[in-house]
Amino acid sequence: MSSQPDNASLSALDLFSVDGLVAFITGAGTGIGLMFAKALVKNGAAKVYVAGRRLEVLEKAASSVGPNVIPVQCDVTSKESLREAVKLVEKDSGYLNLLICNSGITGPSAPAVTSETTLEEWADGNFSRDVNEYVDTFAVNTVAVWYTTMAFLKLLGQGNEKKNVTQQSQVVITSSIAGFNKTSTAGWAYGQSKTAAILASKQLATALPRWNIRANCIAPGIFPSEMTEFAIQQYRGEAGGYGVVPTTMIPLGRLGEEADMAGTILPGRRTSEHVSIDQLEGLQYGKGYRGCRVGAYKDAKQQGPQLRPRGWAKDNVELSKTWSLIEQNEHHHILVPTHPRRREVQNLGMSVRKKSARPQPTDVLVVNRSGIRPVMIRLLKQGVAKRCLRIPDTISGDRDTA
Repeated sequence: MSSQPDNASLSALDLFSVDGLVAFITGAGTGIGLMFAKALVKNGAAKVYVAGRRLEVLEKAASSVGPNVIPVQCDVTSKESLREAVKLVEKDSGYLNLLICNSGITGPSAPAVTSETTLEEWADGNFSRDVNEYVDTFAVNTVAVWYTTMAFLKLLGQGNEKKNVTQQSQVVITSSIAGFNKTSTAGWAYGQSKTAAILASKQLATALPRWNIRANCIAPGIFPSEMTEFAIQQYRGEAGGYGVVPTTMIPLGRLGEEADMAGTILPGRRTSEHVSIDQLEGLQYGKGYRGCRVGAYKDAKQQGPQLRPRGWAKDNVELSKTWSLIEQNEHHHILVPTHPRRREVQNLGMSVRKKSARPQPTDVLVVNRSGIRPVMIRLLKQGVAKRCLRIPDTISGDRDTA
């Protein structure tokens, strides 16, 4: 690895700076969206637009944070409403640096299942759910993510031209850990729609870099919000106390907090300057892969369904080294997990070298896809990366370095 040209770039104030940033957040009147707004404003963002359907809730949220927060009444399922929101931002600021697609609804609940439930009862219980309610869940949690992004892309492009911040413009999509859950903890429609949102983020992360716009996705666990209040009260009775969650549900035994969510959005600015990754899994407490357990995949399976195999890594030392490289060096690039023969992988060397803002090869190219070693070697030979290091595969546990 090359040495940093300037120690100032290692300053926490610089690494996590959002000074001068202009952001637009949907679903920001309460819950996670409001947590994002608070984190950005309290760390120097110039202006944060908080959007949602209930104007009175937005106005209350804005007044609780500060004058830099502007409430915008907007229905993300309406193209006309999105157009009006874009016009407002265009007239008021003229550009955006960050778009956070955070709106979401739970949708229909899943029918209760007991040891006595028959197949017919289970099928009838699911079939009885209202179709429109099911479809509406996708309309808000998935379709609106796509159309909201399309509506604001022009302003994000203008944010790059404005150069008011050092980072490229970015789209952040709030999915959910339910998008990886094979059970119906939050309802079938909710989990399925959040999985679809994750795929949308992958597609955007592949399509948008040609215009210097990044796309990232976070998958939070349970955080205090209107949507999760019922579950929180249920766990309160089971575990004894507000904010306490059974360890069978969350190993740390607690809900996420504002500081945890702030820890996901602030590092996404400078430290991810050259990163467009599909999703940050396991962000129950803003720790990402740093919460990985050590052990073999077979051990994870033996521990029971509450421990997801994705949370296991083979080599904790190598994992720590990987995170050290990622967090200390802004000239890295994380390759999204995808098939090695996909076009974005084959063209990575060309696309990286075209970036005039990057005069030197990427210091570290971090990938996390097994079977990708030939691609790593080719990128080294092309001079794209000085070193390649693959994150330990959190499912199989194998590892490649080059």
